[in-house]
Amino acid sequence: MAEIVRMHTSTGFFCAVLGKPGRIYTPYVTLQTFPIRKRKIRNTALPKVTAPLMRKDKPYPLKRGVNQMLRVGRNVGITKGAKTLLKGSLI
Repeated sequence: MAEIVRMHTSTGFFCAVLGKPGRIYTPYVTLQTFPIRKRKIRNTALPKVTAPLMRKDKPYPLKRGVNQMLRVGRNVGITKGAKTLLKGSLI
């Protein structure tokens, strides 16, 4: 199940869409770098650097966040893997 989270990195906080977790890594897409790329994070580090992303005291809508990332990706560039992860999270 995909979800939108707030991710803390060494350069600040970013919105990220998490993909389906694997045995060791969880893929994610964030707007931190351009072109937008699919990255991965260890499952053990995930709770330390992520928190739920809220909008008006409710979880941020997944469809809205994914569509915004795809729209930005059309303008600044997006890799094939990132696009696949984002579109697959809506199913």
